Amino acid sequence: MKNPEFSVIVPVYNSESYFRRCLDSILAQTFNDYELIIVDDGSSDSSGEIADEYAEKNSRISVIHQQNQGLSAARNTGLEAASGRYVCFADSDDTVTPDLLSVLLKYTDKDYDIISYNRRLIAPDGTEGVLGKVYAEYPEIDEEVRRKIILEMLYERRIGWESWSMAYRREMLERYHLRFFDNRIIYAEDLHYTMSCLCRIHSMVMVPDVLYVYYQRTDSLSGRYGYQDLFDRMITCAHEIYNDMKKSGNCQDLTDHFPIVYFGIMRNEYLNAGDVLDKVGEEELRRKFRARQDDGFHMNMSRRIPQYWKELLKLGKQNQTRKALHILELLLGEPYLLYRFKRKIGRLKRKLIR
Repeated sequence: MKNPEFSVIVPVYNSESYFRRCLDSILAQTFNDYELIIVDDGSSDSSGEIADEYAEKNSRISVIHQQNQGLSAARNTGLEAASGRYVCFADSDDTVTPDLLSVLLKYTDKDYDIISYNRRLIAPDGTEGVLGKVYAEYPEIDEEVRRKIILEMLYERRIGWESWSMAYRREMLERYHLRFFDNRIIYAEDLHYTMSCLCRIHSMVMVPDVLYVYYQRTDSLSGRYGYQDLFDRMITCAHEIYNDMKKSGNCQDLTDHFPIVYFGIMRNEYLNAGDVLDKVGEEELRRKFRARQDDGFHMNMSRRIPQYWKELLKLGKQNQTRKALHILELLLGEPYLLYRFKRKIGRLKRKLIR
């Protein structure tokens, strides 16, 4: 039997209020050569029953029930079961457009390792927005192009890092056995996975079509992540990305200058974690970062960030300069001017000793 062109993987955990909407949007595709793999990650509501109900009515759907292990494990279970030439993900509380797969099909004949596409964000108050993507094609990716793509992702958001904003060529995923890192250990498992893929792909295309609808929920972060350990998990995620970059052997320049990547990661996750930060409070946040002064990786990266400050301000939006400086001071655990003053005093002392 011929394998399908696409595998669409939907992990679900206690999403009964939104789940049918998600499944209906996938089943409304105008291109029908796909399989839909639902992974019920130990739901305690009716999500599992809803999945079985849909599977009974549609032969394209397969359902896997497992004990609760977290989002990453559920996605990995789906990857193990997938047989399509390309793999897409959807979260159970979001939707896809009816032409998602038909648009992607236009690009699969060139065997791109990744096809990235746009998304519409719907905020809790009903306002909408899309990423400012333009068409970009990279038939061959060398280290210079790889660096460009990664920094544009971190600082300009021309490409989203969410796994549901991309279609992955399954042969590439299997060749490098690319799987999601445990989201119970790191924060932003999507970012880690995308960076891992970007360090290994040989071709990519970005299309501006809006093919995914992301519903932002006010309880999404605070419900899934305990804010007490959020920042430790941010740092752990960045450290694991650094280790994986070195392991890939394709990102020498970025690993040599990783503070640029580190600041991009911490800046984005800081900005994304607004509802969690409101609960933590500014003083508690400073205390948490000061508590990491003995973390060699964190402090090494943070103290090297000022070396790249001019480049970082060019990469980031100019209207966020003040916010960028604020984030840097949090990472350093002290005001930037005080940090620079201490550095100058230290250099002066070393000169006097000589």
